[in-house]
Amino acid sequence: MKLILSYSAAWKSVAVMLSAALSSACKPPTRVDFIKYPSLRQKWSMICDARSNAAELNAKGCDNLRQWQSANQQPGLMNQNLGK
Repeated sequence: MKLILSYSAAWKSVAVMLSAALSSACKPPTRVDFIKYPSLRQKWSMICDARSNAAELNAKGCDNLRQWQSANQQPGLMNQNLGK
């Protein structure tokens, strides 16, 4: 039973690393992309989660997501221009 658990955990790790490698091969989304595509926000929120190994591979996209999130919390004109 222990072998089966480690085997499935290994496949999960491989799947995460492959998906991260594929998504990092593409150009990371910009702040404008996060405004236009709400589903992109959800996807990158999961990728940039601190518990995810993929965050290190997608540093630029995660940085853009954090910038969008912080600007989105601020009141005023900046908030309106960034898609709240």
